[in-house]
Amino acid sequence: MSRFTPLDASTFIPFDTFISPASPQPSSPVLEPLDPELIQPDDNCAVLITKLPADIKYPEVFSALAEFRLGAIFSARILPPARQFRTAAAEVIFFEPAGAQTLIRVAAATGRGENRRPGFGAFLVRGENVHVRPSRRVVGPYIGPLPASRVLVVEGPEGMMNVQRLRALLEFKLGRLDTVSTRQDGDASQGVVVVTWEFAGYKQAETARRVVRGAFRKQRKVRARFGTDYA
Repeated sequence: MSRFTPLDASTFIPFDTFISPASPQPSSPVLEPLDPELIQPDDNCAVLITKLPADIKYPEVFSALAEFRLGAIFSARILPPARQFRTAAAEVIFFEPAGAQTLIRVAAATGRGENRRPGFGAFLVRGENVHVRPSRRVVGPYIGPLPASRVLVVEGPEGMMNVQRLRALLEFKLGRLDTVSTRQDGDASQGVVVVTWEFAGYKQAETARRVVRGAFRKQRKVRARFGTDYA
């Protein structure tokens, strides 16, 4: 049985529970089981991409997704080959179900290139067709606070902020970083550096934002905010 889960900023909350309209509304909500028949497949924000190269990395996954402008992505998780399988997989969760449904349609459309195989469509990774289907873990639309993004933008004085310093801080505090890309821009005349850090998921971006704000809390000129996800 699939589980329907709305996206929350702090955790995944099972959506097979809900507040009964007939129940009183105490400070701690009364939760009752949700009828599985009420779960709508089109509300699923999660897809599973299979037949990926065994050594696939996040930048390649997001680069392939960005070609179709599917909308903001909540998270992506690469699943390495297991047991007898020689290919990897990736679970991608969008903020809204439209991105997931569009990707499924794209992958089922007429394939491209000489590598097209029956049952596969137009979504290519390294020139090879891959397979996309709804994830068995049914995930509903994001219901947490806004703004929310997997893209973190940090702005600060040139002598205080750069990609290398930010990476050292985040790796020290967070350990492994699931990074898609980093970019350093700025205004030389103003002595300002802007670092755009694209993570594989919103949760790590949110944690990184808190870390930066805490580390530079006494520096008013250092600001950390969410950026636009163009995936």
